[in-house]
Amino acid sequence: MPSADDLDAVRNEFADTLDAIEDRFDLGRRWRDVSARVRARAAEQPIPVTAVAVAGVAVVSLGVVLVYRVVRH
Repeated sequence: MPSADDLDAVRNEFADTLDAIEDRFDLGRRWRDVSARVRARAAEQPIPVTAVAVAGVAVVSLGVVLVYRVVRH
């Protein structure tokens, strides 16, 4: 029969594994982390971040126009 110390070690390892899985699939936390990184990058280098944002808006707009034209015809 395993000792109490072995069971505690396995229990702690299992809890750590569950915490790691939860951290990996917590979309709210990941969104906050990405937002914080983007804000920090924008504070350091505003021109490249703005250029990427404008390019993203242009790509999305082009996609909307293309979908509209395909649906319309």
